[in-house]
Amino acid sequence: MKWIAIAILLVGIILCAGCTSTSPSGPVSSTPAATPPTTSPNVAAKTITPNMIGIWSGNATGLSTVRGYAENFPMRYNITVQKGQAFAGIKEYERPDGPALSENFTGVLTFSGDIYLADAIAGIQIGKIKDPNTLEFVYLEDGADSKTMIFYLTRK
Repeated sequence: MKWIAIAILLVGIILCAGCTSTSPSGPVSSTPAATPPTTSPNVAAKTITPNMIGIWSGNATGLSTVRGYAENFPMRYNITVQKGQAFAGIKEYERPDGPALSENFTGVLTFSGDIYLADAIAGIQIGKIKDPNTLEFVYLEDGADSKTMIFYLTRK
């Protein structure tokens, strides 16, 4: 009887040793379980689209493959319409060889302050709002008389 009591005691000790947690219900994996992603409340980003309407003017400096280098020729952008991030207006400029020209343009403004314009005749402009009344633009036009210009405009 003594041996049976010792055997039961040993079996009980062996079964209880190291069994302080429950066993997993699925297959055992050597990689730790991923923690489920936490959800955060949906917070609408408050962004303010700057008002672009107004007359912006300045001087351009650039290079044309046909006309060569030119600097300090006047540029004027009259933005007359804005709906959200999109806007439009009329661009007026004097060519270095004399004639004054105008053309329509459309543009968009990103929330980071980048500006993209497309001219009605040819060319695109890529710019940035430097402050509420100062814009920086680079003008690009491809073709036989390719052109590049840089100019800064201030709102009057």
